[in-house]
Amino acid sequence: MNSLRITGELSLRTVPKRLAEADAWARAGSLDLSGVTQTDSAALGLLLELTRRARSAGLPLQFTGLPPQLLALVRFFELQTVLTVTESA
Repeated sequence: MNSLRITGELSLRTVPKRLAEADAWARAGSLDLSGVTQTDSAALGLLLELTRRARSAGLPLQFTGLPPQLLALVRFFELQTVLTVTESA
């Protein structure tokens, strides 16, 4: 499985600009978000959109290295069954 490392900020301010990369990210197979420095609910929306695109194409997509704030949002909204998240030990 391919893995792609995402870096920088994923927030309401930056997510719209980064949507141009969404198709490539959705095809990556695995996205490592350990390099993401700041997130908000827009980042969660992006992960959901990436998952939708991957599933529409019949591709698997998993997320690793989620920053604590983003992982907390996934848990708060109980999206563990929607998003494939691999948590660090």
